[in-house]
Parts: sequence; structure tokens; C-alpha cells
Amino acid sequence: MRKYIIFILMLILIVGIGVFQAQSQINKQNKNIKTLDKTIDICDNKIGKEIQLESELKTELVNSDDKDIKLVKNNYIVMQATAYTKSIEEGTHRGITRSGSQVSRGTVAVDPRVIPLGTKLYIEDYGHAVALDTGGAIKENRIDLYMDSREECFEFGRKDVRVWIIEE
Repeated sequence: MRKYIIFILMLILIVGIGVFQAQSQINKQNKNIKTLDKTIDICDNKIGKEIQLESELKTELVNSDDKDIKLVKNNYIVMQATAYTKSIEEGTHRGITRSGSQVSRGTVAVDPRVIPLGTKLYIEDYGHAVALDTGGAIKENRIDLYMDSREECFEFGRKDVRVWIIEE
């Protein structure tokens, strides 16, 4: 008789543990479903906003100085711009860019992880440029604009500019 009572108690214990584990799994799945629902709602909102922005961008074209190039008004990157020139003090007196070309007005230094070298740009308060150079301090959203003189560099200073990538 004792064996049967122990067997029944063990059976009740095993069933109880199984029910508890099953309930835990159901609770975890419910949490996952709630998280998934929130993620879907966030994605739906973002997609809706992106579609709205895309349609707005298509209607807001702005002409640059060059008639063949159209810039999308709101499709730009805001970057912190500084200026550089050929300088013995800065070690740029030879004027050779990372791409191997000679610096000139329209040459800019960028972080190639953000803007690939060779990319054509239009930069607010500077004009048309090509990303041909890099620099030790030019990381992430920094851009360095080549100027013809130190005075011009000092006059330009440091400021945020809008940078458009030109796609031809």
C-alpha cells in the first residue's frame, strides 16, 4: 500500500511540475507575441512615414548651379565642415590626396565609411566637390573642404553644412 501512495504522490509531483513548466512556456510565448506586436506596430509606423517622406522628396526637387544635376531638397547629410589647404605645419604641403591626385578647389576629405572616395557632392556654402581625400581627424560626419589659402580656411571656420550626394 505504501508503494502505491508514494507512486501516486510522485505522479502528482511530476504532473504538477509539467503543468508549471507548460504555464511558464505559455507566459514566455505571450510576452514574445506582445513584443512582436509592438515591433510590427513600430515598423508599420516607420514604413508609413518613409512612404510619406519619399513622396514628399519626389515633389521637392531643387536645381543646383548645374542644369543637368537635380538635388532632392531634403535628401542631404548634415556634416560638420572644416577647411584645409596646403601647409607645411599640417603636413599637407605636397598636396597629394589619399586618392593620389593633386588637391584643388572642390577636393574634400571624408570618412570613406560614410562617403566613399570618388563620390561627387554638392556642399552648402562651398559648391560642387569630389571626395578624394581622408584625414586623421575626419571621422563619421566630419568633412574637410580644400581652400586655396589659409585666410580662406580661417574665414570659413567650422560649421555644419548640408551635403548632397550627386547621382548622375
